[in-house]
Amino acid sequence: SSSSSSSTASNNNTDDDDNIKKESFMNLCEYKSGVDYGDKNAFTNMFIDIRNKLSEKNSPLENNNKNGKINFLFYLAIPPTLIQTTVYTIYKTFPIEIKQQQPKDDNAYGWTRILFEKPFGRDLSSYLSLSTYLNSLLHESQIYRIDHYLGKGLIRNIPNIILQQQKHSTYYNLDKQFISQVVISMKETVDVSGRGGYYDNCGAIRDIIQNHLLQILTLIAMDYDEIQDETNADAIRNAKTNVLEKVILPSYPEDCVLGQYEGYDNDETVPDGSRTGTYAVVRLRIDNENWRGVDFFLETGKALDERKAEIRLLVKGQNENSIKRQIILRIQPDSGVFIKTYHSDGMNHTRKSATYKEVISRNNTSTTIDDAYSKLILDALRGDASSFVRDDELTNSWKIFTPLLQEIERVHTRPFPYKRGSCGPKEAQILLGKSNSNVAEPFSKL
Repeated sequence: SSSSSSSTASNNNTDDDDNIKKESFMNLCEYKSGVDYGDKNAFTNMFIDIRNKLSEKNSPLENNNKNGKINFLFYLAIPPTLIQTTVYTIYKTFPIEIKQQQPKDDNAYGWTRILFEKPFGRDLSSYLSLSTYLNSLLHESQIYRIDHYLGKGLIRNIPNIILQQQKHSTYYNLDKQFISQVVISMKETVDVSGRGGYYDNCGAIRDIIQNHLLQILTLIAMDYDEIQDETNADAIRNAKTNVLEKVILPSYPEDCVLGQYEGYDNDETVPDGSRTGTYAVVRLRIDNENWRGVDFFLETGKALDERKAEIRLLVKGQNENSIKRQIILRIQPDSGVFIKTYHSDGMNHTRKSATYKEVISRNNTSTTIDDAYSKLILDALRGDASSFVRDDELTNSWKIFTPLLQEIERVHTRPFPYKRGSCGPKEAQILLGKSNSNVAEPFSKL
């Protein structure tokens, strides 16, 4: 009873401390408005207001400004058509040391960083146009391109998981010698639900595969001998870019299946007869020494049978009768690392019941933030760019997918229909099974 009372008191004290911190933070927050995103007067007045508050004795901002500098973090969760106007206005109204040379953290106003939300263009041409404009005003070190999937706990830990596995594993490595197939999937049970105006303009490939799933592929496939330290942002992003540069361009329809759930264009926000894919699976291959000959499948869809995001790696067996293993990195729900085993007697396929779940190692940090966006904003405040997408990564990702998207739009065939609550079109299961024909049940269902 005494122990229970002590625990309750401790929890109450923690809640009180949290509430005090929240109230203190909210006292520093203000809402400002302007005519539009190019309103120079509004941005100028905001800067002057911040500067004046910092100079006021005993003001909340003055008390919290320990080094006398002003740091600026701009988070632009705005439509892509407004990015150039907004950045230009910031550039003209805030004291940003930029262009040509890398900004120093010891300048009079500290640092300036700008966070952007996707989409970053809709093809290579539009991205290069945006990138060229931003690079004319900002240094790459000031640009933080958010892919919120990179803020999820398990994905942030992929480098650490693989580095630890390489140090301690005695029977396999993550490369073509031991892995025969990789499936990276993000499935949703919801449909577009009134978001058809946005979704119909991008489709499954642009919405999920070209960014979220391709980024996960690079984390799995990059050469960890180039890194060794998972906290080195430049080393990680260099290794990811090296993977993207070696991806063989996928072709349509040989390496891609598109589907559309029945009734998609019944949504009033979707044009009648739309041929936008609400499901897609794309097969990619990497032409390097580590992964040559291994199929990577990137799969996503709406109105499917389950809500799940995960990475599945099929470990090669010695022969047909060998015990086979899957390494499963579950992102959501029930995040974790699993190993599943099953064996074949050559005729019948018998699943083993043993399933092993590893405990995910978490980064050593003083915060317990769970939300992906919150983690990424905190990273940006700290200047940690390892979970943000660099310019050359995006350029290479669009080089991979732009020819595929152009061919899909040129052919303009109707996506394969599938029922709501199903696993997607049967044609996709055929593609997924091509490199795994010796397994009786679909790889994605094991």
